[in-house]
Amino acid sequence: MADLSERLKNVQELLHAATKEHLDTKMATRQAETKWIHEKDRLLRELDQVKEKLATSQHKKVVNFVHFCFAKSVKQEFMVL
Repeated sequence: MADLSERLKNVQELLHAATKEHLDTKMATRQAETKWIHEKDRLLRELDQVKEKLATSQHKKVVNFVHFCFAKSVKQEFMVL
């Protein structure tokens, strides 16, 4: 009987250790996933900012080019007159 009690205690300890290890692994995985999600969100925000800057920069270049072309054509019209 003492042998069975000892075996039961041993199995319970093993089960406890395995359960604890599983829960620790699950928690660590969840923390890593949360960290990854935050990093992904930060990178997506940064990407949006870069896209906005690029769009603004390209818009300014187009506007400047249009102004340059318009000024050039106006100068040519005055030269013709």
